[in-house]
Amino acid sequence: MRSRRGRQPEERVATEGENGMSIHVRRTARGRSGLARALGLALAGLALALGACSRPDTAGELRQQIDAYRAGAPEASEPKIEALFARLDADIAARRAEAAEREGDARAAAEAEADALESRRRELHAAYLQARFARMGDAAGKALQSAGEAIGKGLEDLGRKMRDSAQQAGQGESAPPGREAASESEAP
Repeated sequence: MRSRRGRQPEERVATEGENGMSIHVRRTARGRSGLARALGLALAGLALALGACSRPDTAGELRQQIDAYRAGAPEASEPKIEALFARLDADIAARRAEAAEREGDARAAAEAEADALESRRRELHAAYLQARFARMGDAAGKALQSAGEAIGKGLEDLGRKMRDSAQQAGQGESAPPGREAASESEAP
């Protein structure tokens, strides 16, 4: 069906967009016009952006947990951080799957988003390893300090006993505790 001018007949179609506004699109008998295609791509990009915003920010939550773990907060535990890494890995895999379903520019944009998220994951994992080593170093330092204090206290006690023993031997009251045992074993 061609019109008098040799073009296909056009039809104006009113559709409702996501925000509730009416959109008028011209359609030909062959299919959508270039404007409709551009509008479709724009709506697809908007949906992709809105979909990314509606997802939970696992990477942000993971960053907070790593910072709390580094500070020694009890609510930030290794199992919780490992679970967040697993969820982040799942998010990356889902975005890669979404990218595989798309074509052209939408695919490239989705792949770039997945690559950026994977790069952020590597940065977060490096920060987590640093926090673990820092926490282990702090724990080792505290253990060494505690052991040093115990050894120091033991040496102080030993020195005090030796001083007391030397004072007793000097006054002639009795032999030092070590000599009494030796004297008794030498007796016939």
